[in-house]
Amino acid sequence: MQRTTLVPFQFVLLTLLLATQLTLVPEVSANDFYDPSCENRSLVKDLQKDFGVPTDGSRDVSADLQKAIDELSSAGGGMLTMPAGTYQIANVHLKSNVHIGIDHEATLIPFVGNKVKNTTLFSMGKDDEPVENVSVRGLGGRFTAKFFEYAKGLQVVATGNVNNFYIGNFHCEDAKTALSCVNFNAMGLESDQKSVPTKGTIENISVGNAHYGYGVIQAQAAKDVFFKNLSGIGGATLRLETGLAKMNDAQFGGLANIVAENIECINGNSAVMISPHAMTNGVVQITGVKSVGCGFAVRIEGGFVSKKYSTPGLKPGTFAKGSFVKNVDATFGEEAQLKQKHLRYMPPELLSTLEIPEGIGYATPFVGPAIAAVLNDANYDVNVQGVEARGFQFAEDIVTEPVVDNAKNPKANPKKGKGKRKN
Repeated sequence: MQRTTLVPFQFVLLTLLLATQLTLVPEVSANDFYDPSCENRSLVKDLQKDFGVPTDGSRDVSADLQKAIDELSSAGGGMLTMPAGTYQIANVHLKSNVHIGIDHEATLIPFVGNKVKNTTLFSMGKDDEPVENVSVRGLGGRFTAKFFEYAKGLQVVATGNVNNFYIGNFHCEDAKTALSCVNFNAMGLESDQKSVPTKGTIENISVGNAHYGYGVIQAQAAKDVFFKNLSGIGGATLRLETGLAKMNDAQFGGLANIVAENIECINGNSAVMISPHAMTNGVVQITGVKSVGCGFAVRIEGGFVSKKYSTPGLKPGTFAKGSFVKNVDATFGEEAQLKQKHLRYMPPELLSTLEIPEGIGYATPFVGPAIAAVLNDANYDVNVQGVEARGFQFAEDIVTEPVVDNAKNPKANPKKGKGKRKN
Protein backbone atom coordinates (compact mmCIF):
# COMPACT_ATOMS: atom_id res chain seq x y z
CA MET A 1 0.00 0.00 0.00
CA GLN A 2 1.29 3.44 -0.84
CA ARG A 3 1.97 5.66 2.14
CA THR A 4 2.07 9.44 1.95
CA THR A 5 4.79 11.46 3.67
CA LEU A 6 4.96 15.16 4.40
CA VAL A 7 7.34 17.40 2.52
CA PRO A 8 9.88 19.30 4.63
CA PHE A 9 8.48 22.68 3.63
CA GLN A 10 5.20 21.87 5.30
CA PHE A 11 6.95 20.94 8.52
CA VAL A 12 8.83 24.24 8.38
CA LEU A 13 5.58 26.11 7.81
CA LEU A 14 3.95 24.39 10.78
CA THR A 15 6.94 25.36 12.92
CA LEU A 16 6.65 28.97 11.79
CA LEU A 17 2.97 28.99 12.63
CA LEU A 18 3.69 27.76 16.13
CA ALA A 19 6.48 30.30 16.58
CA THR A 20 4.30 33.21 15.51
CA GLN A 21 1.09 32.15 17.25
CA LEU A 22 -0.81 35.13 18.59
CA THR A 23 -0.33 35.82 22.26
CA LEU A 24 -2.78 37.23 24.79
CA VAL A 25 -4.17 33.77 25.49
CA PRO A 26 -6.04 33.15 28.74
CA GLU A 27 -4.08 31.82 31.68
CA VAL A 28 -5.17 28.19 31.54
CA SER A 29 -3.13 25.35 32.96
CA ALA A 30 -3.41 21.79 31.71
CA ASN A 31 -3.58 20.83 35.38
CA ASP A 32 -6.95 22.60 35.61
CA PHE A 33 -8.36 19.70 33.58
CA TYR A 34 -6.22 16.55 33.84
CA ASP A 35 -4.81 16.08 37.34
CA PRO A 36 -1.32 14.53 37.00
CA SER A 37 -1.04 13.78 40.71
CA CYS A 38 -2.66 10.42 39.89
CA GLU A 39 0.48 9.21 38.12
CA ASN A 40 2.25 6.40 39.98
CA ARG A 41 5.92 6.59 38.99
CA SER A 42 7.06 4.10 41.62
CA LEU A 43 6.24 1.20 39.29
CA VAL A 44 7.68 1.49 35.77
CA LYS A 45 7.78 -1.42 33.32
CA ASP A 46 9.36 -1.63 29.88
CA LEU A 47 7.40 -3.47 27.18
CA GLN A 48 10.51 -5.00 25.61
CA LYS A 49 12.75 -5.62 28.63
CA ASP A 50 10.09 -6.78 31.09
CA PHE A 51 7.63 -8.49 28.75
CA GLY A 52 9.83 -9.59 25.84
CA VAL A 53 7.73 -7.84 23.19
CA PRO A 54 9.60 -7.41 19.87
CA THR A 55 10.20 -3.90 18.56
CA ASP A 56 10.77 -4.72 14.88
CA GLY A 57 7.12 -4.47 13.74
CA SER A 58 7.18 -8.03 12.43
CA ARG A 59 3.86 -9.09 13.97
CA ASP A 60 0.75 -7.95 15.80
CA VAL A 61 1.70 -7.34 19.45
CA SER A 62 -1.72 -6.17 20.66
CA ALA A 63 -2.27 -9.16 22.95
CA ASP A 64 1.19 -8.76 24.49
CA LEU A 65 0.60 -5.07 25.12
CA GLN A 66 -2.83 -5.76 26.59
CA LYS A 67 -1.39 -8.38 28.95
CA ALA A 68 1.23 -5.91 30.17
CA ILE A 69 -1.43 -3.26 30.80
CA ASP A 70 -3.62 -5.74 32.68
CA GLU A 71 -0.74 -6.84 34.90
CA LEU A 72 0.23 -3.27 35.68
CA SER A 73 -3.37 -2.39 36.51
CA SER A 74 -3.69 -5.41 38.82
CA ALA A 75 -0.59 -4.22 40.68
CA GLY A 76 -2.22 -0.86 41.38
CA GLY A 77 -1.07 0.97 38.28
CA GLY A 78 2.09 2.59 37.01
CA MET A 79 3.95 3.57 33.85
CA LEU A 80 4.43 1.21 30.89
CA THR A 81 7.08 2.39 28.44
CA MET A 82 7.38 1.40 24.79
CA PRO A 83 10.99 1.83 23.58
CA ALA A 84 12.10 2.97 20.14
CA GLY A 85 11.02 0.63 17.37
CA THR A 86 7.99 -0.30 15.31
CA TYR A 87 4.79 -1.86 16.67
CA GLN A 88 1.69 -3.26 14.98
CA ILE A 89 -1.26 -2.92 17.38
CA ALA A 90 -5.04 -2.61 17.39
CA ASN A 91 -7.86 -2.18 19.89
CA VAL A 92 -5.74 -2.04 23.04
CA HIS A 93 -7.84 -1.07 26.08
CA LEU A 94 -6.33 1.08 28.80
CA LYS A 95 -7.06 0.19 32.42
CA SER A 96 -7.36 2.55 35.37
CA ASN A 97 -4.15 4.03 36.75
CA VAL A 98 -2.02 2.83 33.84
CA HIS A 99 0.02 5.35 31.84
CA ILE A 100 1.58 4.54 28.46
CA GLY A 101 4.84 6.32 27.61
CA ILE A 102 6.00 5.85 24.01
CA ASP A 103 9.52 6.73 22.89
CA HIS A 104 9.75 9.56 20.38
CA GLU A 105 11.55 7.20 17.99
CA ALA A 106 8.74 4.65 18.09
CA THR A 107 6.28 4.13 15.23
CA LEU A 108 2.82 2.62 15.73
CA ILE A 109 1.05 1.01 12.77
CA PRO A 110 -2.57 -0.20 12.90
CA PHE A 111 -2.96 -3.96 12.60
CA VAL A 112 -6.12 -4.37 10.52
CA GLY A 113 -6.13 -8.11 9.90
CA ASN A 114 -8.30 -9.72 7.24
CA LYS A 115 -11.61 -8.12 8.24
CA VAL A 116 -12.10 -4.56 7.01
CA LYS A 117 -13.41 -2.50 9.92
CA ASN A 118 -12.72 0.67 11.90
CA THR A 119 -9.50 0.18 13.82
CA THR A 120 -8.32 1.96 16.97
CA LEU A 121 -4.85 1.80 18.47
CA PHE A 122 -5.87 2.67 22.06
CA SER A 123 -9.28 3.02 23.70
CA MET A 124 -10.12 4.69 27.01
CA GLY A 125 -13.35 3.46 28.61
CA LYS A 126 -16.05 1.24 27.12
CA ASP A 127 -19.82 1.19 27.79
CA ASP A 128 -19.60 -1.13 30.79
CA GLU A 129 -15.98 -0.57 31.75
CA PRO A 130 -15.19 2.88 33.15
CA VAL A 131 -11.56 3.85 33.51
CA GLU A 132 -9.87 6.74 35.29
CA ASN A 133 -6.42 8.23 35.69
CA VAL A 134 -4.91 7.12 32.38
CA SER A 135 -2.63 8.62 29.74
CA VAL A 136 -0.95 7.99 26.39
CA ARG A 137 2.01 10.24 25.58
CA GLY A 138 5.26 10.53 23.68
CA LEU A 139 8.47 10.51 25.71
CA GLY A 140 11.32 12.83 24.69
CA GLY A 141 9.23 14.21 21.82
CA ARG A 142 6.46 12.98 19.56
CA PHE A 143 6.05 9.35 18.62
CA THR A 144 4.62 8.56 15.18
CA ALA A 145 1.38 6.85 14.22
CA LYS A 146 1.66 5.77 10.59
CA PHE A 147 -1.58 5.19 8.70
CA PHE A 148 -2.19 3.91 5.17
CA GLU A 149 -4.97 3.95 2.60
CA TYR A 150 -7.84 1.96 4.07
CA ALA A 151 -11.53 1.45 3.33
CA LYS A 152 -12.58 2.09 6.94
CA GLY A 153 -11.58 4.46 9.70
CA LEU A 154 -8.30 4.53 11.61
CA GLN A 155 -7.76 6.38 14.89
CA VAL A 156 -4.99 6.65 17.45
CA VAL A 157 -7.12 7.05 20.59
CA ALA A 158 -10.86 6.66 21.19
CA THR A 159 -12.21 8.11 24.44
CA GLY A 160 -15.53 7.18 26.03
CA ASN A 161 -16.28 6.18 29.61
CA VAL A 162 -13.15 7.82 31.04
CA ASN A 163 -12.39 10.35 33.77
CA ASN A 164 -9.09 12.20 34.27
CA PHE A 165 -7.02 11.45 31.20
CA TYR A 166 -4.10 12.85 29.21
CA ILE A 167 -3.19 12.38 25.53
CA GLY A 168 -0.21 14.13 24.00
CA ASN A 169 3.02 14.28 22.03
CA PHE A 170 2.51 12.40 18.78
CA HIS A 171 2.38 12.97 15.04
CA CYS A 172 0.08 11.02 12.73
CA GLU A 173 1.15 10.41 9.15
CA ASP A 174 -2.32 9.99 7.69
CA ALA A 175 -3.45 8.92 4.22
CA LYS A 176 -6.77 10.78 4.05
CA THR A 177 -8.42 8.04 6.10
CA ALA A 178 -11.79 8.39 7.80
CA LEU A 179 -11.87 9.31 11.52
CA SER A 180 -9.78 11.89 13.33
CA CYS A 181 -6.67 10.96 15.32
CA VAL A 182 -8.47 11.29 18.67
CA ASN A 183 -12.23 10.87 19.05
CA PHE A 184 -14.61 11.68 21.90
CA ASN A 185 -17.95 9.89 22.17
CA ALA A 186 -20.84 9.39 24.59
CA MET A 187 -21.18 5.83 25.87
CA GLY A 188 -24.08 3.72 27.11
CA LEU A 189 -26.69 5.75 25.24
CA GLU A 190 -29.09 2.80 25.21
CA SER A 191 -28.56 1.93 28.88
CA ASP A 192 -28.77 3.46 32.35
CA GLN A 193 -24.97 3.84 32.48
CA LYS A 194 -24.50 6.85 30.24
CA SER A 195 -21.17 8.65 30.28
CA VAL A 196 -18.94 11.10 28.41
CA PRO A 197 -15.16 11.66 28.51
CA THR A 198 -14.55 14.00 31.46
CA LYS A 199 -11.61 16.01 32.76
CA GLY A 200 -8.91 15.62 30.14
CA THR A 201 -5.98 17.42 28.55
CA ILE A 202 -4.94 16.85 24.94
CA GLU A 203 -1.89 18.67 23.62
CA ASN A 204 1.02 18.70 21.19
CA ILE A 205 -0.49 16.59 18.42
CA SER A 206 -0.11 17.02 14.66
CA VAL A 207 -1.45 15.27 11.58
CA GLY A 208 -0.42 15.31 7.93
CA ASN A 209 -2.38 14.45 4.79
CA ALA A 210 -5.72 14.55 6.61
CA HIS A 211 -9.08 13.88 4.98
CA TYR A 212 -11.37 16.90 4.44
CA GLY A 213 -13.73 15.97 7.28
CA TYR A 214 -11.21 14.75 9.82
CA GLY A 215 -8.02 15.91 11.50
CA VAL A 216 -6.55 15.81 14.97
CA ILE A 217 -9.78 15.86 17.01
CA GLN A 218 -13.44 15.06 16.56
CA ALA A 219 -15.43 15.68 19.72
CA GLN A 220 -19.03 14.48 19.81
CA ALA A 221 -19.24 14.42 23.61
CA ALA A 222 -16.88 15.70 26.31
CA LYS A 223 -16.91 17.71 29.52
CA ASP A 224 -14.10 19.75 31.06
CA VAL A 225 -11.50 19.12 28.37
CA PHE A 226 -8.52 21.28 27.35
CA PHE A 227 -7.01 21.17 23.84
CA LYS A 228 -3.66 22.85 23.19
CA ASN A 229 -1.11 23.04 20.36
CA LEU A 230 -2.92 21.02 17.70
CA SER A 231 -1.92 21.34 14.04
CA GLY A 232 -2.83 19.70 10.78
CA ILE A 233 -2.10 19.63 7.07
CA GLY A 234 -5.49 19.06 5.49
CA GLY A 235 -8.80 18.36 7.21
CA ALA A 236 -10.44 20.05 10.19
CA THR A 237 -7.92 20.17 13.01
CA LEU A 238 -10.38 20.65 15.89
CA ARG A 239 -13.85 19.46 14.91
CA LEU A 240 -16.42 20.19 17.62
CA GLU A 241 -19.44 18.61 15.94
CA THR A 242 -22.13 16.87 17.98
CA GLY A 243 -23.89 15.06 15.17
CA LEU A 244 -24.00 11.38 16.16
CA ALA A 245 -27.53 10.20 15.40
CA LYS A 246 -28.10 8.04 18.49
CA MET A 247 -26.71 10.78 20.74
CA ASN A 248 -29.04 13.40 19.26
CA ASP A 249 -31.97 11.02 19.61
CA ALA A 250 -31.08 10.30 23.25
CA GLN A 251 -30.36 13.98 23.97
CA PHE A 252 -27.46 12.98 26.18
CA GLY A 253 -23.85 13.98 25.67
CA GLY A 254 -22.65 16.93 23.68
CA LEU A 255 -19.91 19.32 24.77
CA ALA A 256 -19.47 21.44 27.90
CA ASN A 257 -16.59 23.54 29.22
CA ILE A 258 -14.31 23.00 26.25
CA VAL A 259 -11.20 25.20 26.19
CA ALA A 260 -8.69 25.31 23.34
CA GLU A 261 -5.49 27.21 22.56
CA ASN A 262 -3.24 27.37 19.50
CA ILE A 263 -5.13 25.43 16.83
CA GLU A 264 -3.66 25.47 13.31
CA CYS A 265 -4.24 24.11 9.82
CA ILE A 266 -2.60 24.32 6.39
CA ASN A 267 -4.39 23.62 3.08
CA GLY A 268 -7.39 22.10 4.79
CA ASN A 269 -11.08 22.49 5.44
CA SER A 270 -10.70 24.57 8.61
CA ALA A 271 -8.59 24.83 11.74
CA VAL A 272 -11.71 24.94 13.94
CA MET A 273 -15.21 23.68 13.15
CA ILE A 274 -18.18 24.20 15.49
CA SER A 275 -21.52 22.55 14.67
CA PRO A 276 -24.16 21.56 17.28
CA HIS A 277 -26.72 19.67 15.13
CA ALA A 278 -29.67 19.14 17.55
CA MET A 279 -27.67 19.14 20.81
CA THR A 280 -27.82 21.86 23.47
CA ASN A 281 -24.14 22.28 24.27
CA GLY A 282 -22.33 24.21 26.97
CA VAL A 283 -19.55 26.77 26.62
CA VAL A 284 -16.63 26.44 24.21
CA GLN A 285 -13.77 28.97 24.43
CA ILE A 286 -10.99 29.02 21.85
CA THR A 287 -8.00 31.38 21.76
CA GLY A 288 -5.42 31.45 19.00
CA VAL A 289 -6.41 30.00 15.62
CA LYS A 290 -4.14 30.04 12.55
CA SER A 291 -4.79 28.89 9.02
CA VAL A 292 -2.89 29.05 5.74
CA GLY A 293 -4.81 28.19 2.58
CA CYS A 294 -7.87 26.68 4.29
CA GLY A 295 -11.50 27.03 3.24
CA PHE A 296 -11.98 28.92 6.50
CA ALA A 297 -9.84 29.33 9.59
CA VAL A 298 -13.02 28.96 11.66
CA ARG A 299 -16.40 27.48 10.68
CA ILE A 300 -19.29 28.13 13.06
CA GLU A 301 -22.45 26.50 11.73
CA GLY A 302 -26.07 26.74 12.75
CA GLY A 303 -27.93 23.99 14.56
CA PHE A 304 -30.31 21.82 12.56
CA VAL A 305 -32.40 18.68 12.84
CA SER A 306 -31.21 15.96 10.51
CA LYS A 307 -33.58 13.56 8.81
CA LYS A 308 -31.43 10.81 10.35
CA TYR A 309 -32.82 11.61 13.81
CA SER A 310 -35.95 9.74 14.91
CA THR A 311 -36.89 11.45 18.20
CA PRO A 312 -39.94 13.72 17.71
CA GLY A 313 -39.78 17.38 18.62
CA LEU A 314 -36.04 17.93 18.37
CA LYS A 315 -34.94 21.54 17.92
CA PRO A 316 -31.84 23.03 16.29
CA GLY A 317 -28.89 22.81 18.64
CA THR A 318 -26.79 25.56 20.19
CA PHE A 319 -23.64 26.37 22.12
CA ALA A 320 -24.09 28.29 25.37
CA LYS A 321 -23.73 32.00 25.98
CA GLY A 322 -20.15 32.85 26.86
CA SER A 323 -18.69 30.83 23.98
CA PHE A 324 -16.00 32.64 22.00
CA VAL A 325 -13.23 32.37 19.42
CA LYS A 326 -10.46 34.95 19.80
CA ASN A 327 -7.27 35.83 17.94
CA VAL A 328 -7.79 34.34 14.48
CA ASP A 329 -5.00 34.67 11.89
CA ALA A 330 -5.98 33.48 8.40
CA THR A 331 -3.84 33.61 5.26
CA PHE A 332 -5.30 33.15 1.77
CA GLY A 333 -4.16 30.25 -0.38
CA GLU A 334 -5.17 28.35 -3.51
CA GLU A 335 -5.08 24.78 -2.18
CA ALA A 336 -7.92 24.67 0.33
CA GLN A 337 -10.12 21.61 0.73
CA LEU A 338 -13.64 22.65 -0.31
CA LYS A 339 -17.12 21.24 -0.74
CA GLN A 340 -19.83 22.67 -2.97
CA LYS A 341 -22.11 23.41 -0.01
CA HIS A 342 -19.82 26.29 0.98
CA LEU A 343 -19.51 27.91 -2.45
CA ARG A 344 -22.48 30.15 -1.70
CA TYR A 345 -20.16 31.98 0.72
CA MET A 346 -17.42 32.44 -1.89
CA PRO A 347 -16.99 35.94 -3.35
CA PRO A 348 -18.25 36.09 -6.95
CA GLU A 349 -14.82 37.26 -8.12
CA LEU A 350 -13.42 33.88 -7.07
CA LEU A 351 -16.47 31.82 -7.92
CA SER A 352 -16.52 33.02 -11.53
CA THR A 353 -13.11 31.47 -12.19
CA LEU A 354 -13.47 28.39 -10.01
CA GLU A 355 -13.17 25.03 -11.77
CA ILE A 356 -15.08 22.22 -10.08
CA PRO A 357 -13.78 18.81 -11.15
CA GLU A 358 -16.15 17.30 -13.67
CA GLY A 359 -18.40 14.52 -12.45
CA ILE A 360 -17.75 14.81 -8.71
CA GLY A 361 -20.62 14.47 -6.25
CA TYR A 362 -22.06 17.36 -4.29
CA ALA A 363 -20.37 16.16 -1.09
CA THR A 364 -17.03 15.26 -2.69
CA PRO A 365 -14.11 17.43 -1.54
CA PHE A 366 -11.98 19.22 -4.11
CA VAL A 367 -9.13 21.74 -4.10
CA GLY A 368 -9.74 25.46 -4.60
CA PRO A 369 -9.13 28.93 -3.16
CA ALA A 370 -9.69 29.82 0.48
CA ILE A 371 -13.11 31.44 0.97
CA ALA A 372 -12.84 33.63 4.08
CA ALA A 373 -11.17 33.86 7.46
CA VAL A 374 -14.32 33.07 9.46
CA LEU A 375 -17.74 31.66 8.61
CA ASN A 376 -20.22 32.39 11.39
CA ASP A 377 -23.66 31.40 10.13
CA ALA A 378 -24.97 30.24 13.51
CA ASN A 379 -28.39 30.67 15.10
CA TYR A 380 -26.72 31.12 18.52
CA ASP A 381 -24.09 33.52 19.80
CA VAL A 382 -20.38 32.79 19.55
CA ASN A 383 -18.32 35.91 20.10
CA VAL A 384 -15.58 36.18 17.44
CA GLN A 385 -12.85 38.74 18.15
CA GLY A 386 -9.45 39.70 16.81
CA VAL A 387 -9.57 38.44 13.22
CA GLU A 388 -6.53 39.10 11.00
CA ALA A 389 -7.21 38.14 7.38
CA ARG A 390 -4.26 38.20 4.97
CA GLY A 391 -4.63 38.12 1.20
CA PHE A 392 -8.44 37.78 1.06
CA GLN A 393 -9.09 40.49 -1.53
CA PHE A 394 -12.84 40.08 -1.88
CA ALA A 395 -14.23 38.53 1.32
CA GLU A 396 -15.23 40.11 4.59
CA ASP A 397 -13.17 38.94 7.56
CA ILE A 398 -16.28 37.33 9.08
CA VAL A 399 -18.92 35.98 6.69
CA THR A 400 -22.34 35.61 8.31
CA GLU A 401 -24.60 34.78 5.37
CA PRO A 402 -24.41 33.59 1.77
CA VAL A 403 -23.11 36.12 -0.74
CA VAL A 404 -26.21 37.66 -2.36
CA ASP A 405 -24.70 37.77 -5.84
CA ASN A 406 -24.25 34.01 -5.71
CA ALA A 407 -27.95 33.31 -5.15
CA LYS A 408 -28.62 32.19 -8.70
CA ASN A 409 -25.21 30.86 -9.57
CA PRO A 410 -25.40 27.11 -10.28
CA LYS A 411 -21.92 26.61 -8.87
CA ALA A 412 -23.07 27.88 -5.49
CA ASN A 413 -26.56 26.42 -5.56
CA PRO A 414 -26.71 23.03 -7.28
CA LYS A 415 -29.95 21.12 -6.92
CA LYS A 416 -30.28 19.42 -3.55
CA GLY A 417 -32.73 17.20 -1.76
CA LYS A 418 -35.02 18.50 0.94
CA GLY A 419 -33.72 18.93 4.46
CA LYS A 420 -33.55 21.29 7.37
CA ARG A 421 -29.83 21.88 7.28
CA LYS A 422 -28.79 25.43 6.50
CA ASN A 423 -25.26 24.75 5.33
